[in-house]
Amino acid sequence: METLDELPTLDEVVTRWAELNGCTQPGETVAPSGLLERTWSDCEADSRVRMLLTSDGDHGWPTGPDAQVDASAEIVEFVASSSR
Repeated sequence: METLDELPTLDEVVTRWAELNGCTQPGETVAPSGLLERTWSDCEADSRVRMLLTSDGDHGWPTGPDAQVDASAEIVEFVASSSR
């Protein structure tokens, strides 16, 4: 079993998903709230890979009026906008 020190970083995991989807370099933006968005949209088969990273990110699920982003709403939007 892997220890926490052996687990891949978030960047490594998301980059691997982008590689598996045949994506090239991501676009990156930082919102005024400090939310970092990295999106790969130039992927094979019209796929997309998207990462949102909060600057206040403890390890909880970001939602509610004080969160930089509503993670649940973002996931629903991402899935709903994806074509099959």
